[in-house]
Formats: sequence, structure tokens, C-alpha cells
Amino acid sequence: MNKKIYPLINGTKILSKISFFEDQFIINSSDFEFQPSEYNTIKFNSALKSFKKLLLKNEDLLVKLATECSNTPIKYHQEDFNNILKFIENSLLKKTKESSSKITLRKKGRILLTLSANEPITITLVSVISALLQGNQVFVNPAKKNSYFVYEIINLLIESGFSKAINYLYIPKTELINYCNLFKFDAIFWFGSSKVIQKISSQIKHLNIEFIPEAEGNDLGYIGKDVNLDVLIPIVIKSLLTHNGQVCNALKGIFVNKDIFSKLISQLKNELKNITIGQSSNSKVDYCFSQTDFNEKQLDTYIKSVSSEKTEIFKLKNPFPLILINPEVNKSLLSKNLFNSTCWLYEVNSLNECLSLCKESPYGLGFTIFSKNKDEIKLAKNNIYTARLNINSDPLDVSPFEPWGGIKLSGIGGVSLWKKKFSNQIFIKKGELFEK
Repeated sequence: MNKKIYPLINGTKILSKISFFEDQFIINSSDFEFQPSEYNTIKFNSALKSFKKLLLKNEDLLVKLATECSNTPIKYHQEDFNNILKFIENSLLKKTKESSSKITLRKKGRILLTLSANEPITITLVSVISALLQGNQVFVNPAKKNSYFVYEIINLLIESGFSKAINYLYIPKTELINYCNLFKFDAIFWFGSSKVIQKISSQIKHLNIEFIPEAEGNDLGYIGKDVNLDVLIPIVIKSLLTHNGQVCNALKGIFVNKDIFSKLISQLKNELKNITIGQSSNSKVDYCFSQTDFNEKQLDTYIKSVSSEKTEIFKLKNPFPLILINPEVNKSLLSKNLFNSTCWLYEVNSLNECLSLCKESPYGLGFTIFSKNKDEIKLAKNNIYTARLNINSDPLDVSPFEPWGGIKLSGIGGVSLWKKKFSNQIFIKKGELFEK
């Protein structure tokens, strides 16, 4: 195995000396662990506060770098950056009182974080900080297009005081399995498509390594006849355009009550004409087309597979953003996620019809219902089988402190808090047998 190890000392940058995409690239900073226990809570918090200061100092660079790597509008990365600062402030460790019976969180050990290419600021920092918070030894393997951004983040963490806990590991995913035993990982946390996750899962099942996948949602929703379209339409557009539609919990299919369908379509088309399409570096841009994320043949095949005589194809600009109106609700529609600015809307008679069609979806991340009807909301609560149910809530309004996760093709076990994802939950029960 042709492996190169480059030690990093005091955050020294060696970008000019290393080609990220020609060789495997590893920063092996330490074999020691940084464990945030009560003894060194002050040390951990000090390092995290230093990291926040460095983030603020390098804000412009990091936001621009994330924008260039992902080629999605800069305004979304700026929003993500501001949210991450709040997340860091609320992640500071606090001493907790002992109880006689409790579930204790213990570190998993050596964790490999394999990150997806979308939302680089949020996915990188939420997962890395949450893993460090539990005292794990963290190895970060980024998507190729985000390698430079993640490299800068790891450097800032090392400079802040996390040098004994964080490692940058750039290895092509096709070769990553060969390194599992070499680095003796205790767990692998994998962000990516369900197709890749299934493949990786089958490859490592014999290695005795815990595998924790987080995949796409291809999320569906329902719009009742009694909603305020002036409030709703901006939420639908936000879901369509944010990060060019490359958000796991964005609505990709919406069932619309027949009594409001025509009015909704007309208003949606009119408001979409007001969005700004341009370069990702322009802070006023809502969407920017990326040729690297586009496969014309794949798109044409998909459209043909889900279209019928009554299907209308609405494009603002070729090829995206794209809205399919009244497509054929079949296996291709419910199982295929183009992961771009696409969405379909389908007219239904009732929520019952929507629920019947949703059963065919192989995904289980989230479902969103917009309705004032209490009976419809109750029906959704009792019949939707996804890890997350949003009721009259923006599906993209997700806090890092809320439980996250999926079922079926979208993940394993449903939702849990981020800090719990990177720890083993141990139940401790203290008795009084010998107290008398």
C-alpha cells in the first residue's frame, strides 16, 4: 500500500508542497487522546473558545472557500457560518451532578468521519465538534471537492488546542476500506448517498467496525387547502434553491390538495420569476448552475421515466431550477433523487391519497405537512413513517441541537442528538445493598 504520512506541527501549512488529488494525504498529529472529562473541562472549553475566535478571524476566507468548493451561492454559506457560531457557543462543556440512576455517554474511541460534498460548513463543523465533545480521536476524510476547506478547518482546530484529538485524512473513498485496520477505527460515520452507503456497508461488515450512515432524504410533503400561500410559497422556494437544492431534508416532492393546486402553481411560477440566478460569489444570487453537478443524459432519462401526458415541465433556466407538475407517481419518482434544484408537485383529492402514495417511498428522513386541519395533522402523526415529521414548520429550519437521523434508506435507528451519535450510551444503576 502506497501511503504517505505528513506530520503537521503547530498548524504549519504545507498546501504549496502537497498535491491533494494525486496522492493519499494524511495529517497524523498524535496517537494520544483528548478526553473532555471533569478534570479537563476547562481545557476543552478553552480550546473551543480559541477555535471560535479563529473562525471569526478567518470568516471571509472560510465562507469564500466553502462557496468555491461547493459552487453554491455564498449567502447560504454565510447563514451556515452564523449558525455554527451559535452551535459552538452552546457546545461548551458543563459539569453535571451525579445521579443514582442514569445513562452515561462514553466515547466511541477512534472515529472516522467521511463527509459528503454538500453544505461543507454545517456538515463539517457540527460532526467534528460533536465527535470531539465526547472525547473521541477524530479522523476527518472530506469529499474531494471540499478538501481544501476541510483542511483549513482542521488547521484551525489544531492551532486552537485540539492537536491531540484531530486528524486530517484525505484518501479516495475507493481505497478507504484498506486503511480501516491500519488506523484501528472503532466506528465509521459516513455522510453520503444511500447507494454508496450500501456498498461500503457490505465491504466493512466483516471488520467488526461500527458503521453509522447518514444518507439523503428525498423528502415528501403535503399542502392542505386551508394554508396561507403568501407564507407557504417562500418556504417551497427556499427548499428548492438553498445550496442549489443540495440539502438532505429539502422537499423533493409535494402532494397538494386539489382545491388549492391551481392557485398554488400560478403563484409559485410568478414568484420564481423574481429569483436571481448568477455567480456563486454574488451575495444576492439565489441559484447558480454548476456544470460539474449536471448529467444531461441522466436528467433526460429521469424526466421521461416520470412523465405522462398531463405532466408539465417548468424550467426557469435550462436545466435547473426544475419543477415537474403532475408527474407520474411511480417507483422512479419516489426513489430517484437528483440532488439539485428540482421538485415535483402532484394534485391529490385528500391527505389519505397522499399517504397511500407515500408508502412506496424507500426513504425515511422527513415528511412535512402544511395544514390548519386538526384531523389531517392527527392523521399524519399516526401514519407517517419517517424519522422526522414537520407540522407547519419550515423543513430546512433545523437546529444542530435537534435530534437528527433517518430510517430505511436514509439512515439507521431514526433520530438522536449529535452528541449521542458519537458516543456509546451506558446505563448505570446504583443500588444500596450494602448501605445498611
